[in-house]
Amino acid sequence: MERGESSNVEHKYTRRARTSGIVIREGGAVTAPTNATPGEVNQEQQQGVKREADQYMPTTNITHIMRCVLPAHVKIADDAKEAIQVCVSEFINFITVEANNICHCDYRRTVTPEDVLAAMASLGFGDYIEPLI
Repeated sequence: MERGESSNVEHKYTRRARTSGIVIREGGAVTAPTNATPGEVNQEQQQGVKREADQYMPTTNITHIMRCVLPAHVKIADDAKEAIQVCVSEFINFITVEANNICHCDYRRTVTPEDVLAAMASLGFGDYIEPLI
């Protein structure tokens, strides 16, 4: 296959709007909510639609990391935990998408640690690479 040609594999990234139940697919296709039965909801989850809770790193992990770097007497507000949780998850998603694009350009399906480091360098996070090696 020549560079620039499309493959038979179609990648569909979907996300669900928070309150409306509307599904937004890559390319802008929008699916309106329906009165789905539990079986249909399971099928929808298998097709790539994730629950909001599944999109974020667990709060317990975030809290543990925050407590490791803060003094013992410091309390952490729930809003602060949630804000860090969203930021960390978005950062991971941002790096992962770029690493996946690097793999896709090389006609590979497996993201390697080298792809993640290359993605971080290409996105301007080169200063963070040395501590990871």
